[in-house]
Amino acid sequence: MHKLLGAVSLMRENQALQKITHAINSSRYIVERPCGIFVSNSPIIELNEFCITGIIRWVAFNSETSTPDYTIPNESWLRFFLKHWIEHNCGLSDQIDGEFACVIWSLSTQEVWGIRDIFGSEPLHYFTDKNCFAFATEAKALWTIPPTPPRINEERILDFIIDDLEHADQTSTFKQGIYKTPIGSISRWKQGVIQSNQYWNPRFTGEFKQDSSQSILEQFQGYLSHAIQKRLLPNQSSGLTLSGGLDSNTILACWNATNQQTKNQERHLFSLIPEKGHRSDPESRMLRSQKGTHGKLPHHWITPSEALEMIGPAEEFVRGLEDPFAIHTLSGPAPCFRHASNLGINQILDGIDGDMVGGIPSKYWYFLWRQGQHVSSLKECFANHQHEEESILLALVEISKLILGSLFPPLKAWNQKRKAPDETIRNEVNHLIADRSIHTKTFNEARIENRLKLLKSNHHPIAPTTIEQSIVNGLKSPMLGVAVDRYRLAADACNIRTIHPLFDRSFVEFLLQLPWKYRVQNGAPKHLFRMVLRNNGQHQLSNQRELGHVGPWFTHQFSKDYFIRYPSPKPESLDALSRYVKIDPIQEAWHASKQKTSINDLDEYIW
Repeated sequence: MHKLLGAVSLMRENQALQKITHAINSSRYIVERPCGIFVSNSPIIELNEFCITGIIRWVAFNSETSTPDYTIPNESWLRFFLKHWIEHNCGLSDQIDGEFACVIWSLSTQEVWGIRDIFGSEPLHYFTDKNCFAFATEAKALWTIPPTPPRINEERILDFIIDDLEHADQTSTFKQGIYKTPIGSISRWKQGVIQSNQYWNPRFTGEFKQDSSQSILEQFQGYLSHAIQKRLLPNQSSGLTLSGGLDSNTILACWNATNQQTKNQERHLFSLIPEKGHRSDPESRMLRSQKGTHGKLPHHWITPSEALEMIGPAEEFVRGLEDPFAIHTLSGPAPCFRHASNLGINQILDGIDGDMVGGIPSKYWYFLWRQGQHVSSLKECFANHQHEEESILLALVEISKLILGSLFPPLKAWNQKRKAPDETIRNEVNHLIADRSIHTKTFNEARIENRLKLLKSNHHPIAPTTIEQSIVNGLKSPMLGVAVDRYRLAADACNIRTIHPLFDRSFVEFLLQLPWKYRVQNGAPKHLFRMVLRNNGQHQLSNQRELGHVGPWFTHQFSKDYFIRYPSPKPESLDALSRYVKIDPIQEAWHASKQKTSINDLDEYIW
């Protein structure tokens, strides 16, 4: 897989430029002007006082009709992109779609723009000083570029010790001074100052043509099938990570419905499943029963013991990022990617988390109440709690809050004022320090408090008033960028190209137009996904009210097997952890985990 590396320097003797030039051993492209130097290992296209380089798989400026042509060379895509950029006065059309990461340099104004596609399929990292903007696909390619090797970014380490903070920051990496361009964003650099701004604004009107349920279902399948088909490279074998849930099975159903050319390609399925003696949970039974519905597609079962044999490359990747805390989160996709790579497969379909696009906020009945649909709000509140198998008492509490807040607005305002946000955060900080056994000498209360405030400011800083706005907030939050980057990096370690068809502009914008009844029915979200499965005869899959999730079960069995194999944590993990947390409680939890018998008993924080 081609990786980008290059730099723009306003000084010929810039040390960062010299290191970049030295690192590019072959296929080097360079543009020299009195105003500066532009060097890259990707072709550089020059037009009207602008230069562009980067990786563009495909790009379109009308998302409804975008059909990628992977036979078009990168140089042609770069020229096409640059013409559009110039025509829009150093900007992008609202209709942009594609898979790309590119850098544009203005010779006249000495500005540099780093641009990443709306769902982050192509990464873009950078290092800057006053006179240089260095960029690369991989963050580690820039580690030797600064005058001195960058130090560990402890704020990012803190994010992974306190896993909720992982989504606090969109731009930082594990090394100080090395940053990444967020998904769907433009990083603008001039005279050493850089700003990142999101350019993608999903279109939704809130109005939808009243079609029949069958018509809506056919459109849904059409959009998703097209999203799959246009991303698969032709004449190459493909795989799908099948978790047994709504998202991956819906993708499989639409994948099977694509044209005959796609069907003729070699296709494989990959599923994580507990060891034979531990497959009593509902979803394991469901996964095994699905095998007869997949026709002749090879289905590869990956157990914890097999995953442990294949996790090596991902584990090395984690240690390379000074991140020994995230290995358990890679335990799912990494062995699937490694197994696929061993079979000669180089592209994998994966759903990541369909809740980002096909789901709705957990307390969606608040939005119904706010919009005056009081009866529907009460019904959905009860139905959702039944669906989530929560007690009816919780539903009554939520409904009481809605009614009291509506009847007594002054009481609601007084209650909000009564709560001191700073005091709430401080209590949360103290709880995290005790729960994670954090060394306060390294991460004092102020550092954790600042990180929590950053997290809260990055997540829904403006309270949405509609379901659609809430979903858009989720799509533009750091959470999605973290998920996409993590899957891609795990795949890169196995030389796999990941494809996330649920993150497709046309598909997302179609879902944003849907009326309420196609989003939720009787408290169950992602109703349209369930319709697809029922339409394909998979009624058991469509109704998952009593099914657990394979992730916790697999993590539980994976962890137990890992603890049994290793009598104590690996020394390198202990060495890294000891700088930030107290080791004794971790070691005690490690040994105790061998005797745990349920998911609830397992202490995942020992990682």
